[in-house]
Amino acid sequence: MAVGRLLPREMNLQPQTGTSVPVSVRLTSPYRTWRSVTRDGFTLYLTGHVFRDLTLLEPLDLLTHLLPQPDLAAQGAVLPDAFRERLATLNGFFALVLQAPGWTLAAVDRVRSIPLFYRLQPEPVELYDQLTPDQCLKSPEDLDAGALTDFLYAGYCTGAATLSRHYHQLEAGHFFYLPYTRPLRPIVQAYFRFLPSSTPEAMPFSEFAERFVAALDHAFERLRVVAADRPLVVPLSGGLDSRLVAAMLRRKRFANVLCFTYGNPTTSEVQTSKAVADILRYPWRFAPYDSNSWHRWITSERCAAYWKYSSNLSSLPCFQDLPALESLLANKQVPQGGTLLPGHSGDFLAGSHIPLSLYRNPSADNSIVATLLLRNHFNLWPLEQPQATYLKHRVLSHLAALTANCPHLPAYALYEACDFQERQAKYIVNSTRAYEFAACSWWLPLWDSEVISVLLPLPLEARFCQRYYISALREHIFPQAAPQLSQLQYKHFASRQNALRRLHELGRAILSQLSLLEPARALYRAVIPSDSLHPLGFHTWFAKGANPRRTQLLDTLALPRSAPDPVLQLLGRFARSRLSALNCLGILSIHVSLFLLENMLKAIGPPTGQKTATFW
Repeated sequence: MAVGRLLPREMNLQPQTGTSVPVSVRLTSPYRTWRSVTRDGFTLYLTGHVFRDLTLLEPLDLLTHLLPQPDLAAQGAVLPDAFRERLATLNGFFALVLQAPGWTLAAVDRVRSIPLFYRLQPEPVELYDQLTPDQCLKSPEDLDAGALTDFLYAGYCTGAATLSRHYHQLEAGHFFYLPYTRPLRPIVQAYFRFLPSSTPEAMPFSEFAERFVAALDHAFERLRVVAADRPLVVPLSGGLDSRLVAAMLRRKRFANVLCFTYGNPTTSEVQTSKAVADILRYPWRFAPYDSNSWHRWITSERCAAYWKYSSNLSSLPCFQDLPALESLLANKQVPQGGTLLPGHSGDFLAGSHIPLSLYRNPSADNSIVATLLLRNHFNLWPLEQPQATYLKHRVLSHLAALTANCPHLPAYALYEACDFQERQAKYIVNSTRAYEFAACSWWLPLWDSEVISVLLPLPLEARFCQRYYISALREHIFPQAAPQLSQLQYKHFASRQNALRRLHELGRAILSQLSLLEPARALYRAVIPSDSLHPLGFHTWFAKGANPRRTQLLDTLALPRSAPDPVLQLLGRFARSRLSALNCLGILSIHVSLFLLENMLKAIGPPTGQKTATFW
């Protein structure tokens, strides 16, 4: 029996059975460490940390948990139902692959914090912990046009799709089971679904508060085991979730804690962050952002390398804190080897994303839910026909899959379930790739399974507008950590500067819907300089003339004439859009898409007499 081996990089792994199997496991990410254990012909590969209750499971412990009777498992007696039950008892943030003489199992945790991918054809079936454009996108035939449309509008590929039609992602709370019987037909199922309560029975606030505080205490005890004596680093905004993380660290008497924030130094977010750190007596660091610093970052090779690593052909890179973190690490203001503790996603768990219209009408049909999802999540670019119809059809298919398993879900619960499965898992939680890229570890205490199990069953009245959650923080958590925290208001949009931000957001909304003359747009931007008002200072990352790569993109890219696919024509039209500078994430989706599709675009080639555009 081999226990706890650290796997070498760039290694194609096979089970140690001495027989040929139809599955190849490729765990090659340079930013992740996998451990392995082999027993009685079963080989487990594990990355991350797995708990049962308050006990951290080592690879051999996990193998024993998954296979309590290896002799029966070898005979094929372990079925997907058994795996579903055993995976559902696990807590933590992890990915695993288990290979047996007759089957292979792969699983991600409940929030897909560490992604896995698979390819079914041709054989052997392959499992990956990272996808790269060079590997997966070599010609136009490789592109999944529907997934690219998702990516451009929402910032992620929905369902199990990736930008390559040959490769698939394992969704949050899902496992992949492949028996070695012909024909090869993998079983991909959910062992966890984010399903908010549909019962109207009220839970007394006192009972909730007691259970919630106990769940948080346990979550931070698990953090203590994982972090050991490493420094703890909190990205501290002006909001309640990161404040909750910092307050719990004080409540649980963690040592060696540091907070940092970033952005426009004049905004109330930064001022509130410093006030929270001061109240809790934690060191506080700040990294300023402006258009110049973003320009240097966006045009750097470091940025291109991060996009390639973090996207995995399925998610728009989330990196708003990466330049700040790397700057603070380089200047030794944040210690090397720390564990990052972001506040993802307490507000969502508590009910902040429930639309008012669905609160008022819980029996709304799937079409209304799909329309709201499109409006709120597929909004990086103005939706026009036929893309709106096409995307609504895709969203409706995902909603139908959810309701097939849970036919009586109210509309607000269906909306949240889709939000969790798509945006939370693939964009918000995927932001942890930035910490890995900066050679830091991370933990998501508010996505602890026990915390989820307390917040999810709350009735609608207790979750809408985070009613119970905010009350518990202000009446129980904050006073125990530091009484002044409850008195410190959440000062978003409080200053004159942030009042101008609201005006700017209104102007963006108007301009995104109207085809105004360029002089009107120029006057608007002169009156309200967006880059100085945005809290992160990045509304003009890609303003024409400010970024030579964007200028080159606009001037030389000829996709509308050369692209054989209408989705690529859409990509070219977006790249030329005069409104693109008004939506930083929208234009980012264009740049990342072009970067990921570079090899494929070269294969298409420019039209006659047109120079090839090289952006990276």
